Amino acid sequence: MRSRIPGSRLVTLDATGHCPQLAAPEETAAAITDFVRAVR
Repeated sequence: MRSRIPGSRLVTLDATGHCPQLAAPEETAAAITDFVRAVR
């Protein structure tokens, strides 16, 4: 799917389960922040 969405990137987190924002909130927030900063 990543290859079909221009500007997207694949990030693998060290979180487990289906809710990375709950299992690894700091890591999830950092990945989102990095992406937002890169696309500005």
